[in-house]
Amino acid sequence: MTQYKFLEKPTEQITLVYLFATLLSVLSIYILADGVFKERDDRKGVAFRQVNAMADLAADDIARSLNGVRDSLRLFSRLPEFRASRSLWLLAPWVQGFVFRTNDALGLFEQSVEETRLVGRKFRDELSSFVDSLLAGMRLLLELPFSMTRSSQDVATPEEPPPTVAPLELANDAAPGLWLLQLARITLYPGLESLQAAASQVDSLFAFGNLAPSNLKAVENLLRAGQSDRDLIRSVSVKQMDGTELVLITEIGEPMGILSGWVRQAGRGARPFYAGPVWYDEGLGRPLWNAAVPLRDELREPFAVLSSQVDLAFLGNLVRKIRLTSASHLMVVDEEGIVIAHPKASLVANQVNLVRANMAVAEVIAGRDGIQEFKIGDCLFIVAFRALRNLDPGMLPGWGVLYLTPSADLQSSFFWSVTYAVFMGFTALFIIFRFSGMIIEGLEDPEE
Repeated sequence: MTQYKFLEKPTEQITLVYLFATLLSVLSIYILADGVFKERDDRKGVAFRQVNAMADLAADDIARSLNGVRDSLRLFSRLPEFRASRSLWLLAPWVQGFVFRTNDALGLFEQSVEETRLVGRKFRDELSSFVDSLLAGMRLLLELPFSMTRSSQDVATPEEPPPTVAPLELANDAAPGLWLLQLARITLYPGLESLQAAASQVDSLFAFGNLAPSNLKAVENLLRAGQSDRDLIRSVSVKQMDGTELVLITEIGEPMGILSGWVRQAGRGARPFYAGPVWYDEGLGRPLWNAAVPLRDELREPFAVLSSQVDLAFLGNLVRKIRLTSASHLMVVDEEGIVIAHPKASLVANQVNLVRANMAVAEVIAGRDGIQEFKIGDCLFIVAFRALRNLDPGMLPGWGVLYLTPSADLQSSFFWSVTYAVFMGFTALFIIFRFSGMIIEGLEDPEE
C-alpha cells in the first residue's frame, strides 16, 4: 500500500532520497572497484620488483664468475714469460716434433720391456712350481719300497733323515732392455736438449715463420701450476695466430678443432679479451665456454693467443639454487638463443633454440633489458631479462639471463580480493537501500 501511494503521489523528498541512494550506491561500487584494481596493480608491481631483483642477482653472479676467468687469463698474459716472443722457423718445429716422437718411442719401448719382464717372471714362477711338484713326486716314489722294508723288520735302528733335493733356482732376469733404455736416456736427452737449443738459435737468426713464446717449457709450467680443481677453467692452451697449438694443459681431454676460427678472430682483434662460443661436451654432460686473450710482445703487437675452456657447471647450480616460487625458474641462453642453463637438463643437452618459442629470448639476445608479460605456450609469464653484455660491454659474452614466474601465482590472491569486494558491495547496497526504504516509508506515512 505504501509503495502504491509512493508511485501515485511521488514527492520531492522521496525523489531526493532515491537520487541520494543511487549516487551513494554508484560511489560505493566505484570505490570498491578502484580498490580492487589498485590492489592488483600493487601486487603486480611487487611481483615485478621481485622478479627484477632475482634477474639482477643472477646476472651479477654470472658476470662476477666470468670476470674472474677474464682476470685470470689477463694476469697470465702479462707475465714476462708470455711477453717474450721468438720466430718459429722451419728447424725448431721439426726438432721439437722429432723430440716428441723420440719420447713416445722410448715410452713404448719401456712399456714393452716391462710387459716382457712380467711375462718372464710369471713363466719362471710357474716353471719353478712345476719342477718342485715333479721332484716331490719322484722322491715319494723312490722312498716308498724302502719304507715298506723297514716296517717289516723289527729292528730299532735310528732313522736317517730323507735326502733333500734343493729346489730349482732360476737366475733372476737381467732385463737388458732396461739397461738399454737407461743408456738411451742418458745419452739421448742431453743431445736432444742441445739440439733444441741449437735449432732455436738458428731460427732466431732468421725472422721467418710464426711467432711464439720464447720459453714454451716455462709457459707450460706456469699454466700447470696455476690450474686448480676449484677453478672454473678446465683447459688452457697457447696457440699461434693461425690456430696451431703450442702448449695444452687440460683436465677434460682435447678441445674441438672446429673452434679454431674464433681463435684467429681473438688474435687479430683489438680487444683485450675475447668471449668465444659455447659448445656442449657430451663426455662431461654440460656446456663449456671458450674465452681467449691475445699475447702481446714488448711493442704491444699480438703474436699468439692464450685460450681457455670454462666449465659452466656453476650455471646449473645457480639455476637450482635461485627460486622465488615453486614454479618460477632461471634460464640462460647464449648469443644465438640456445639454452645453456635450465632446470630441465634435457633442454641443455639437446641444445634447444628458444628464439621463436619465447619472445623474451629474442629481446634479450638483441641486447635489451626489461620485464614484461609474455604468453609462453598456454601460460602467461612475468619475464625479467638481462643482457650480460650491457653489464660490461666488450668483456662479457652476449648471453641472456631470464627469470620467469607464472602470472597464475598472483591470480589466487586477486580472486579473493575480487570476491571480498563483491561481498562488500552487496552489503553496502543492501544497507543503502534498506535505509532508503525506511526513510521513504517515514515520508509517506507522516502520521506514523
